[in-house]
Amino acid sequence: MAHVVANMDAQARIWIFWEENVHILKMNASDQFITLLVTSAFCKPFYLTVVLASCCVNERRKLWDYIIDHSTACSDPWLIGGDFNNYLGLHEKRGGKKNLSRSVMDFLACVSAEGIEDVGFTGSKFTWFNGREHNGIWIRIDKLFFNAIWAISCPPVHVQHLDRACSDHSPLLISSTTEERKGPSRFTFQHMWCSHDTFTKDSAAAWKMAPASTYPLINMAFKLQNMKKFYRRWNKETFGNVSQNLQQAEASFATAQKNFDDDPSHGNHAIFLLAKDRLDHVLSQEEKLWRQKSRIKWLKDGDNNTKFVHAYALNQKRKSRISKLYKADGTSVEEDDRIAAMFVEHFSKAFSSAPHQSYEESSGQLINKHKSSFYVPNSAIDSLVQKISRTTGFVRTKLPIKYLGISIYNGHQKPAHFANIISKTVSKLQGWKSNFLSSGGRLILIRHTLSALPIYTMNALSIPPTVNIPQPWLNALKQPSKGDADLNWNVMAPRIVRWLTPPQGRLKLNVDGAFNVTTNEAGGGGILRDHKGNMYCAFANCYKDLKSSLIAEALALRDGLLMCCNKGINDVQVETDSLNLLHIVTGQLLRPCDFAFILQEIAAIAKKVQAAIKYVMRNSSERVSKDCCAKDKSSES
Repeated sequence: MAHVVANMDAQARIWIFWEENVHILKMNASDQFITLLVTSAFCKPFYLTVVLASCCVNERRKLWDYIIDHSTACSDPWLIGGDFNNYLGLHEKRGGKKNLSRSVMDFLACVSAEGIEDVGFTGSKFTWFNGREHNGIWIRIDKLFFNAIWAISCPPVHVQHLDRACSDHSPLLISSTTEERKGPSRFTFQHMWCSHDTFTKDSAAAWKMAPASTYPLINMAFKLQNMKKFYRRWNKETFGNVSQNLQQAEASFATAQKNFDDDPSHGNHAIFLLAKDRLDHVLSQEEKLWRQKSRIKWLKDGDNNTKFVHAYALNQKRKSRISKLYKADGTSVEEDDRIAAMFVEHFSKAFSSAPHQSYEESSGQLINKHKSSFYVPNSAIDSLVQKISRTTGFVRTKLPIKYLGISIYNGHQKPAHFANIISKTVSKLQGWKSNFLSSGGRLILIRHTLSALPIYTMNALSIPPTVNIPQPWLNALKQPSKGDADLNWNVMAPRIVRWLTPPQGRLKLNVDGAFNVTTNEAGGGGILRDHKGNMYCAFANCYKDLKSSLIAEALALRDGLLMCCNKGINDVQVETDSLNLLHIVTGQLLRPCDFAFILQEIAAIAKKVQAAIKYVMRNSSERVSKDCCAKDKSSES
């Protein structure tokens, strides 16, 4: 090891070592993390954040706060991993209390706000064990995440959970490879072929030329086999490569457009229109290709062939790759030929073994004993339990259990019985892929997710009111009464948004402004709270003769900073839900002339009170209530 860096100069908890051929620059650090800029000849530069989260819930919120800030500002590939001291769902924990605590919800809120996704893993299911023989607890608290830019521009990474030999944590072995396994590709009928001018004619001719048989089924098999060979050849010789066709169409369109701009004659205009039609046609073919690769059936027109579809298709390809298999004795196999041999051996045994149970004999289906279990009351005698286990080969389980997605339990309903609804829905909605969707696409994603997860449970069981299903998720399921024209496209994909407390000794100011377009009425307000969430002070003002909601947001921010200045409060954290305002204040966007004076006041006061201003999300329902409050506030004045 040639180089080393630590997160702290004194009492360091995170140490990074690297070789000579890698260049690392320390960007930011605290007692819970270190962020590095990694540059090497093997891949493009990327950010790496190594985490060692605190055991204290309030201290961890500082870490979640930083991660959200960095994710908002980061436009480069980013990996973040380490010991997060928390889990994302009940499936990542065994033993102990089965509930989604406030700490877990904070972690879910952080991951959801970041738009990052879990890399996944191979090896043991859990990475931490409390070491107790009785009342043991296993949790997967060591993880690796990647952001959207990494997903579409960097090679896939793999995480292996190693054995816990010298610690109560499993070490994470992270690897990456750009090697593509080449083998015989399966035949897939491409929907884009149907858009070719000669597709129907060529297909009919190939169907007639196929060898025939007097037996109908054999005749069909011959024709289908011949069509598969024909389409492979026809795709290469006639249809062509979509990417190359697109490049040629773009080049032809650029040339035709330049010629028409230089000489707007009738002939050049006709060539320009033909080139434009050709480009639109090829773009439509590429859109169909990526939609088929992504296998997304619920996506509406408008989000096709976007970054979301491309990212989803690439992620599907990564998940479908088999890089390692484990034998029954626990040893692993990584070589391609040995993996193929294991598949052949497994299915040969499965199809040749004789059924040994009455169900298997009557149905012809083999029972997976590793996924099957049985339940008997706690009062059952041991001899009965052992007899059932020997006869069936199943293991004994305890309530509550899930069968066909429904919780089976004994006694009164508890929120823990339905916690999987929230965790599964959040896991579907969170991640970097949904960040690429438009507002309408996010609305469809909500309906698609909810129709497959909690609605199924609610049709079978009555969910107790103590189970908190966010109202935006339920509102998104309501169908419009007057057609798609009345859809509320401003509904955003629901994310778990929680107010994160400031560090002890500091205060946090949340400001907000609202503007009514029809009446030009506006209002603004803010609240200052301590690390326990207790209100320190607050304000609410009405504004007249404004032109936009951005000015209302700016006035609310100015008045909030002025309140802190008048009360002698320094080193305050400020949160606003206006991302445009934050970019203007921080200089990422030009200052509008119509309220430049207000922005100058904000800059001066923010510098005086040492304010750290950042962006925070708000739910769409809160935005509606703000407009109502603005109207009521203006009417009172």
